[in-house]
Amino acid sequence: MRSLLSSLALAPLLQCSAAGAVDAGGTGATTFGNRQLTITVAGDGRLVGVSSVGRTIKTPPPREEEGLFSVTLLENVYGLDDGKRRTITLKPVKNEGNRVTLAPLEEALPTFTFRTIDRGSYFVLELLSMKNPAREHAVVLTMQRIEGTNWMPLDSVTMKSYRLGNSPSFFGILRRSERNPLGSIAIWCPEDDEDDDEILFQVWANENMPHPKVDGEWTVARAKQWVADYINSVCREYTTEMYIGPRRPEDLKLIADEATKFGIKKLYMHLNTWGARYWASDRDNFEVNREIFPRGREDMVAFSRYLEDKGMQLTLRTTSYGLGSKHPDYLGKVPDERLATWCRGPWRRTRMHRPVRSRLLKGRNVPMSTTGVANSWRSTTESACE
Repeated sequence: MRSLLSSLALAPLLQCSAAGAVDAGGTGATTFGNRQLTITVAGDGRLVGVSSVGRTIKTPPPREEEGLFSVTLLENVYGLDDGKRRTITLKPVKNEGNRVTLAPLEEALPTFTFRTIDRGSYFVLELLSMKNPAREHAVVLTMQRIEGTNWMPLDSVTMKSYRLGNSPSFFGILRRSERNPLGSIAIWCPEDDEDDDEILFQVWANENMPHPKVDGEWTVARAKQWVADYINSVCREYTTEMYIGPRRPEDLKLIADEATKFGIKKLYMHLNTWGARYWASDRDNFEVNREIFPRGREDMVAFSRYLEDKGMQLTLRTTSYGLGSKHPDYLGKVPDERLATWCRGPWRRTRMHRPVRSRLLKGRNVPMSTTGVANSWRSTTESACE
C-alpha cells in the first residue's frame, strides 16, 4: 500500500470530498498548494506532509499541541496592551477548489478563509476573509515555518522576521482599515540556493511588490540586471568601511581626509552620533544632531556631497520611522488630529461607555480614530465613524 506522502506526490492537488475536506487515505487530511509545493494538514491542524513535484520533503515530526496555523486572540478592551490574550490552534474545516477555511479545534469562531494561486514555481497564499468571535478579536495569525521551504510577504501587513521564528505572521487581521489587505505570502520549495534565487526574482518581478524605478517594464531579466548593476556600483566599489564618531563640526572633514589616505570608500555614522539619541521618544526620527551639523540636514547633505567628491559614500544607521510617546509635534499636550487616520465618515454614534462633548457641523465628515495610540486618547477618541 502506498504511503500518504507518495500518494500526494503523484496527485498533489487532490480535490475536496463531499464533506468539504480532502480525505487522503482515510486520515481526514486537507491539502493545498500547487504541484511545486503541496502541503498536507491533518484534521486536527497538524502538519503531516510536504511534497514537491514527486519528491517528499522531510519535516520534523509534529508536536501534538502545535498546529500549522494558530491565532492569538485579545478580549475586546481599549488598547492592545490591555486585556487577556490567548493563542489557539486552527484546523481546516472547509476546502473548496482553491480555498481553505480554518477554525479553532473546539469553537466556531474565529474563522479565516485563504485562497491559493498557482504561479508555477511557487504559489500565493492569500487571506481573503475572516470573522471574529463576539467578545474577542484576532491580533495575529501565524503559520509555522516549514523546513525546506522559503516564503516572502507580499504586502505591508504580513511580517517576516527572525525574531518571529521566520514564520509567516499575518498582522492584517487587526483590520486597522477596511482598505488594508488581510495578508498574503508567496511560498515555494527550492531545490538549492540557485533555484531559490531564481524563484525570488520571479516573485519580485511578477507580484505587486515595491521595486526600483527603472525605464521600461519590470521583469525577471530587468530585476537581475538591476541587482548586477547594484553589486558592481555599490558592493564592489564601496567595499571598505570606517565607523566614525565625530564630536564637533570640525571633525568631519578631518576624518574624511584621513579616511582617503587609507582608501576607505564608505563612512558609517551611528544614529547616536548624527541624531544624538537611539530611540526617538521625545523628538522626530529625522532630527539631526546640531552639535555636529549646526544647520541640521543642510550640513549633513553638504558633508555627504563632500564625500561624494572624494569617491566615498556616507552611510547612516537609523531605526524604522515611528512616533515616540513624547513626540513634540504629534503627541504633545493634545494629540495631533493627523493621527486620526483609521477611518473617515459621519460621526453617528458612541461606541464607548462615556459620551464625548464636541461641536460638529451638520453633515460634515470628521476624521476619527477607532483605536487611538496611547492612554491619553481615552478622553478624545471614544467614538468611531460608521
